[in-house]
Amino acid sequence: MIDTCEGLTIDSSTEENPNTIARSMPSLHAKENHIHIKQQHVNLQQMREEIHEDLMEIQKHKNSIYAEQKLAYDRTIYGTLMMTVIATCLIYFIFVEL
Repeated sequence: MIDTCEGLTIDSSTEENPNTIARSMPSLHAKENHIHIKQQHVNLQQMREEIHEDLMEIQKHKNSIYAEQKLAYDRTIYGTLMMTVIATCLIYFIFVEL
């Protein structure tokens, strides 16, 4: 029986020493595999960060864009309300007190 795995061929019909099989692997196989695993790790970390940011937006977290826009909207409402109260007091003072 012959197994193939990423360009490696191992003939299991013959009884060989495991060290012989390990020596038959390409010399750069471990290094290429290590680089591939590191690149996958970096990609997964980036995807995890993107998913975390998306979840913060969905859950309306305090550091999300939604929360910042709501805060700006609330400040506008309260500022307008404050200006209305001041203007009303000023008009009342002008017409009643003078």
